[in-house]
Amino acid sequence: MRPSPPLHFNCRSTVRPVYAEEAAAFGIKESAEVSFSNAPAKGFGQYPINTPSKSIQEKNLESPRKFLGENSQWDKVTDNLKKRYEKTQNTPVATDLVNELKKYPFFKSVPKELKADFENDLLKVEPEQLSFLVKHAKTMKANLNHRGSGAYYWAYDNTIYLDLSRKDPRSVASGYKTDLNAFLHESGHWLDYNSLGGTKIQDELPKLKELIQKDALNYVNQILGDRGRIESFETLNKRRKADREYIDITEKEIAKKSATRNCVSDLINGASYGKIQDGYFHDDDYWISDALETEAIAHFFAGKGSGGERLREIKEAFPNAFRYFDDFIGGLK
Repeated sequence: MRPSPPLHFNCRSTVRPVYAEEAAAFGIKESAEVSFSNAPAKGFGQYPINTPSKSIQEKNLESPRKFLGENSQWDKVTDNLKKRYEKTQNTPVATDLVNELKKYPFFKSVPKELKADFENDLLKVEPEQLSFLVKHAKTMKANLNHRGSGAYYWAYDNTIYLDLSRKDPRSVASGYKTDLNAFLHESGHWLDYNSLGGTKIQDELPKLKELIQKDALNYVNQILGDRGRIESFETLNKRRKADREYIDITEKEIAKKSATRNCVSDLINGASYGKIQDGYFHDDDYWISDALETEAIAHFFAGKGSGGERLREIKEAFPNAFRYFDDFIGGLK
């Protein structure tokens, strides 16, 4: 077998092991030869264990130099290449952004014993979200040492209240030592009300509620598969046997990853008018007026900040709603 990738110089393809389950699914046997439609480009396709390393090096250098010229820097670590690499690394950028956030008033409420952990947790946040906070949260008010019940944003005094020391499963699942997930979520609420200077973000997203409900219905029906179909959340009736079974199936599936699917379960709960509720959800009477859009913005902001599995779950369940939100937020940078 001749190795196919990479097919050309600077190719970004890679090679990884094939798991037994994958091999079985594709009918690949251990001794089977794999054929490729495209042969490796000149200079590739050699086996290190069978070819002297000097020969490999000479042959690999020969082809690009002939094509690009003797003065080509294709095999050199240029300044431009360094910049491109550094751009993909969070640490240098994140450090500057976190240092800027430390100057903001809300940071004064971080308990002294948690400051180091909070700073380290912030360094794990996606730089795009840190940049958004730096730009829009200069006047954000927060009590991050609040020992009351839960975490919340109180619009009456425009302040975030939460206990950073709380070991919330959602933050633990994201690898945070403080309750940073709650901070990102409640920051999403604050930014919704404050980042546009008098107009809420949700007011600029008139299609958000409709997209959430459509995405939610599609997501639930994907879970149900051949077992049934829900035509509308409005007509979904818990007292109807078939509907009750659909609800049970959906709730059990969502509950499997409750720590990372909390945003999904909460928004499914809201989109279904409180009829589907497992994992994390609000009381039925919460989902009135613009509550669905309000929670979606906070969940999406927290998901963008956390990245990883949480963000993947959001994109899987609400692809169109999240893209609509993300495109708008991207334009506010």
